Amino acid sequence: MLAPEYVRCKPCWQLGEEWRRDYVWIQENEACDNMLDGRQVGQIQAIITVIDDSRRDDKGAAVQYTGAFIELLHLRDKGRVHHIHGMVEVEDWPVVHSQNPRNIGHRRFFDMSMILRSAHIVPTGNTGVYYINNYVDWDQYNTIFDPDFIANGTRDADRIAKQYR
Repeated sequence: MLAPEYVRCKPCWQLGEEWRRDYVWIQENEACDNMLDGRQVGQIQAIITVIDDSRRDDKGAAVQYTGAFIELLHLRDKGRVHHIHGMVEVEDWPVVHSQNPRNIGHRRFFDMSMILRSAHIVPTGNTGVYYINNYVDWDQYNTIFDPDFIANGTRDADRIAKQYR
């Protein structure tokens, strides 16, 4: 069953000073030489909608295309699961220092249909190296580490229990 998820790339998230840029799973290729069947992980930099005034839909409105500009992370060990902790490791791509780069490198535009779901990325302690935590997503992580988890969790559990009585 599919369930909607929110992913964000917004400045001043919840009145903070830092941008919130969520990580997501992307289905880039059908088949690939990595262990993840052509899936990649990246950080959303911007969600963009382009309005094509030259084309119209069934209702006569201009056709809109929505996509995401994503900075991909590089899979370590071709995406193989680490034998000790059971998670896949990823890292930042090397920084290009060319004065006149001819491409956007590891940054790409993806149609929204290519985004599968959110991904939970955990820093390893080594700069630019992360674990893909396959056991939790962003919402679950925030629920677990919510300072009011006991109170909120009890309220949610009571509400759900009432639905099944």
